[in-house]
Amino acid sequence: MANVNKIEQYNKGTVFPDSYEETYLATKHISDIKINIPDDVFSKFKEKIDEKGLYFGDDSVLRNIIAGIIKGNIVLQGPPGTGKTTLAKIICDVFDVSYTEATANSDWTTYDSIGGLQPTANDEGQEVIVGKNGYVVSSVLECCDLIVKNENDDGILQGNWLILDELNRCEIDKVFGDLFTALGSDASGTERVINLWYQKDENKKMIYIPNRYRIIGAMNNVDKNFVNDISQGLSRRFTFIDILPPEEKYFQTESQNAKQLAKQRVIDKVKVFGEVTIDNNYLNELDGISNFNEIENNMLELIKRIRYSHQDDESYLGLQIGTAQIIDLYESIYITMIVADIKNTDANGEILKDIVDSAIASRIIPQLDGYDFNKLVQFFDAVQNDSVFSYMKRTKDTIYRLIH
Repeated sequence: MANVNKIEQYNKGTVFPDSYEETYLATKHISDIKINIPDDVFSKFKEKIDEKGLYFGDDSVLRNIIAGIIKGNIVLQGPPGTGKTTLAKIICDVFDVSYTEATANSDWTTYDSIGGLQPTANDEGQEVIVGKNGYVVSSVLECCDLIVKNENDDGILQGNWLILDELNRCEIDKVFGDLFTALGSDASGTERVINLWYQKDENKKMIYIPNRYRIIGAMNNVDKNFVNDISQGLSRRFTFIDILPPEEKYFQTESQNAKQLAKQRVIDKVKVFGEVTIDNNYLNELDGISNFNEIENNMLELIKRIRYSHQDDESYLGLQIGTAQIIDLYESIYITMIVADIKNTDANGEILKDIVDSAIASRIIPQLDGYDFNKLVQFFDAVQNDSVFSYMKRTKDTIYRLIH
């Protein structure tokens, strides 16, 4: 433990500590250090997105993310399965920061975001009450530690950011209201301070949020069962960026990309089945069985009708399911084809229809639960009367149960 003299030097800024664990007040002296923006940041971002197999159609959303994070805190919002959390982690990687990850829930209070008092046992086994930092304060402290180390060693990460998943599952104002002032300004030179009432040590009564620090929120704005309203207080302090499925004109490219990712997942999970080696060659051979292309096209047509809206065409539902669900669907289909040994089975075209039908019914249709009832009825009638989907009995039965 540093002596009193040393801590005073830290607090005055005449000496910089290796860690701010003993005095948060000293974080003031590194709070105005600016974020380092990597060279070719956009190219690096795109490259890492491609490595992860994410696909967004055009680059506008990626540009908005980079611009938003340079400015300050961001929230990535959109339907499930569009890659929001993966994007948040890629951003941290590109900007050379570590991250603290937390998933919000309806029970959260300021105890979870900032901190509070908790009971613990001392060295004698007696119960004592001590201060415990919440996710924001803990990640700010970690960020400060990395900043001071990075100043002396370029090989050290430049900071730590907080990724908050499912942000709108908590009551935003209750959980983050006390942080609004601290998060309220992006202006250079403005001190952003969090007061820590629960800390007994006078050197830990407040902590300064570094200019380099960021919060990246991710939230599902589709599931109304778990959505709390975003207040003006929060919306003013974050840049909100929609992460949506690619437009319909990019659907073919997206679906084929999803198919390749699903194949790689299958290879990673199965590798060998019986005496068969599961590799790309084997999976590509499955693509060549009877009627595969036709059945696959029918499946993708149904997904398009679920996902997109067409004016005056009730067979299009407009529920924005994400790419992740399409990857899951292909993965389920390929694994079931392997289990069924479909390559060596007679009438494999009929078996494939059953496999695809079952996969859609179990992986895609449950996403429709709770959607607009009248639209679902119209969608069901359209699918029921379209000969393209005539063999999808389980799929239609599952939709029927959602509306009856």
